Amino acid sequence: MLDPQSACGIVERPGNSGKHEDWQPPLWYAKAVNRLRHILRTQWKRLTRDLVLLLVIWAGVSWWQTRDLLPSRALALDWSLPQLSGEQKALSDHQGQRVLLYFFAPWCSVCALNIGNLDWLRQLRSEEALAIYAVALDYRDSGEIERYVEKHDLDVPVLLGDSAMPSRYRIQAFPTVYVIDSSGFVDQTSVGYVPLLGLWWRSL
Repeated sequence: MLDPQSACGIVERPGNSGKHEDWQPPLWYAKAVNRLRHILRTQWKRLTRDLVLLLVIWAGVSWWQTRDLLPSRALALDWSLPQLSGEQKALSDHQGQRVLLYFFAPWCSVCALNIGNLDWLRQLRSEEALAIYAVALDYRDSGEIERYVEKHDLDVPVLLGDSAMPSRYRIQAFPTVYVIDSSGFVDQTSVGYVPLLGLWWRSL
């Protein structure tokens, strides 16, 4: 009598029962997983406490750094500044649109590490939803800013800030970030290095 499996073209190989052997993780992997489970099971209260403490410290440092900036819900003062290209831009050009202002200085090392995130943010947020400007302050001349932009390969528009901007926006350290809402009021502020995720979250 014909074997049904043979009739279907299925031939069982010698020494193979047709079942795959269960995969066994390496010993080091199993030990690491067990160790992690033990830590989470026995130390979760301490880990939670440490996380809360870190969040409180971060909130305190953020408040201290931004305490002298324009407060949230303050009306953002209008400005009109030239771009490197020569075109004049004003805050009033963006009524009904959120605006992110990134104040930087060409000598600021933190700015140099951080400013490239503006181009990544531009890819995450449409121009209709968010206008992004890097605003140069404390520079010698426009040539210095042109070289800075070329060095850091910036694509976002760069404005040449004037001597009135630091006092109007209470800039005391670099970088300083303002997010202005669609009604022209200050919504978010930060001072110091801001990761891409932080910029994206503040811009929403």
